[in-house]
Amino acid sequence: MSNQAKIERAIKILMTLNNKYGKSVDELAKCVGISSRSIYRYINTFRNICFVVNYKVG
Repeated sequence: MSNQAKIERAIKILMTLNNKYGKSVDELAKCVGISSRSIYRYINTFRNICFVVNYKVG
């Protein structure tokens, strides 16, 4: 996967997380087309660069 595709995926996840109503990890994974495990990796990356990320499991 190209770096641009990864950046686009990360932006899509951030935009979805920014939604007023939010989404669960499973909903995010389905929306973006990746596994829940990958969503957790993105969330950890966002936190490592000081984004505050709240999420719900399920």
